Amino acid sequence: MSLLDFNERYRRLPERLLKALESGQTGQSYIFSGDSIEELQLFVDDWVQTIACSNLTAHGACGECRNCHLLDSKNYSELYTLEPASKSRTILVNDLREFQSRFFYKSNSNMKKIGVIVEADRMQVAAQNAFLKTLE
Repeated sequence: MSLLDFNERYRRLPERLLKALESGQTGQSYIFSGDSIEELQLFVDDWVQTIACSNLTAHGACGECRNCHLLDSKNYSELYTLEPASKSRTILVNDLREFQSRFFYKSNSNMKKIGVIVEADRMQVAAQNAFLKTLE
């Protein structure tokens, strides 16, 4: 699936994201929200692949380069995901700090470091405050 396949559904957001990527004007972080977690996950997966792709096309990720193949096989070493855990389905502050620590050091390869927080609304208050300080 191409990132632009989501263009109509998300009011041309994919088109604008691609233009920002092509011009080197992407943000350091993005927040995507929606009603369907499954649909949102498909969009985020395509966006992550587009960011990581080393041979970007007009429609998004090429699907052919080394980074695209690594992402498809779930072996892209610089992709970090944080999801709610434990019985309470919350994101704990210690988990968030561990997640954040992975971004303090330079990558060993030419790969971009990418972090995805799934269901960020499930963060404990302490985790929310820690994350906000990082974004500042």
